[in-house]
Amino acid sequence: MKKIILLSVIIIGCLMLTVIFPVHPTLAADKAELMPMELDGTEWVVEFVSKNKKGEKVIEKDTLMFKEEKFISKIYDKKGYDPTNYSLTVSEDDVTGYGTMQIKDKETSFWKGEVRGEEIIGSLHVQYPSGDNKTRYYTGTLLDGELKRKTEPKSVVQKPVQPPASRPAVKEEPPVQPMVEDVKKEAVVE
Repeated sequence: MKKIILLSVIIIGCLMLTVIFPVHPTLAADKAELMPMELDGTEWVVEFVSKNKKGEKVIEKDTLMFKEEKFISKIYDKKGYDPTNYSLTVSEDDVTGYGTMQIKDKETSFWKGEVRGEEIIGSLHVQYPSGDNKTRYYTGTLLDGELKRKTEPKSVVQKPVQPPASRPAVKEEPPVQPMVEDVKKEAVVE
């Protein structure tokens, strides 16, 4: 009997919340329209500003490209890094964020940034095989291409994860849900 009462209270509480806090249709539409800027087809000229071991200011220029759904840094392309996929996000204040990771041998580079209008800011974190790390920050502007809002999210197709060859795959069964009659029987028994 206690289970039935608890279940009833939960259902009534959920129904009351939908009446008290209805989702306003225009608010839901605004959230749905908040899409990141399409970066594909754009090029950005950026400057890395850092200090060398002597404490002197060092400026290094690079061109970042978003081309054919891949991220490319001209400097890192010359170093042997392959173009890589990137992901886009959008914040509540309509700032488009991007991120990617590139690997060359045992060296890994993490690129992260934001696009605000025709300006770009970000960071590059590199992990070297020696265990050393280096983070640099960059700023820049749109060099080529047109910024436009993404209209639809692209569907992401993920390949299924293959189990390791050393152990056999285990088929998982979904948990069995009790039928309503079973719940009633349990409630009556108590």
